[in-house]
Amino acid sequence: MDNAEDATIRAAIQQELGVAANAIPVRLVRRLRHQMFSGDLTQFAHAVDYGIQPAGALRNQTAGSNPTVHVHHLIERRFAGVMEQRESQMLSIVLTPGEHQRFTNLWHDKIGYDGGASQITTSSATRAHVMNAAREIYADYPDILRALGL
Repeated sequence: MDNAEDATIRAAIQQELGVAANAIPVRLVRRLRHQMFSGDLTQFAHAVDYGIQPAGALRNQTAGSNPTVHVHHLIERRFAGVMEQRESQMLSIVLTPGEHQRFTNLWHDKIGYDGGASQITTSSATRAHVMNAAREIYADYPDILRALGL
């Protein structure tokens, strides 16, 4: 199944070359998608295959296909309220459980859970706290920062 980026790439090829969508090899679409990114998503096992999309869309695309993938909210879903977003619409990527845990730990280090010893916790975090944490967590991932508007 094509994700939204694949469909866009496929439509552009179809328009430019005048060929039927089903005549465009999946391999070509994937290669072009890889070239669209600066490369930081290729560091992850599955993220480049799906791109950056709303969590709900990624859950639909990965449901039942691979039990070893997790949909990772780029801004943790615990901040949906402060970010004034619905959880299903929050930008996300597909990661392995280990990759996902690494980012979860980084978020916890920056903004602790309620009841913990952290100075800033889930309920006291402001939008500015969340965005500053995201800048630090994703400093080495320009594609993610760009998607988040940072």
